[in-house]
Amino acid sequence: PRSTPLPQVVLLMHLAALCTLALHPTLRPALPCARAASATMALEGVPPELAKQVVEAEARAATGRTPRVAGTAVLGLLAAASAAVAAGSLAGNEQAAALAEDVLPFGSAPLSLLLDAGVGGACLWAYAQEMQTRDENLDRIWTELQQRRAAAGGANR
Repeated sequence: PRSTPLPQVVLLMHLAALCTLALHPTLRPALPCARAASATMALEGVPPELAKQVVEAEARAATGRTPRVAGTAVLGLLAAASAAVAAGSLAGNEQAAALAEDVLPFGSAPLSLLLDAGVGGACLWAYAQEMQTRDENLDRIWTELQQRRAAAGGANR
């Protein structure tokens, strides 16, 4: 029996860990700004000070999004790494074939490639659903804020 090629496995584990760390809210100082900018783009025409309030309110309402997106990213990266090993094995790369024999699910490169494509597609779909939900929540919160401001303005007359 072959021994597991430790450097490749360790590399895959490090990739997964780095993705998790990159998406963790307390460890990604630049990404919240990018997230806020992305969310604010969904609020075109909204004054910046109000857009910030809407984005903050949506972030408070969307509990668990960060772990879901992080998990989706890690799973997607693992599927991509597995697909790369499977593709290399199918292409005749000896190192990839040796690694594939030890780490691919079911020990079959074609089956693993199909599984990885399904998992990768599911990860992309899940991420798209999270972003769609975020945009819908932003629109809903903005509409509610406008209604409250209009009601408060009408009460002052």
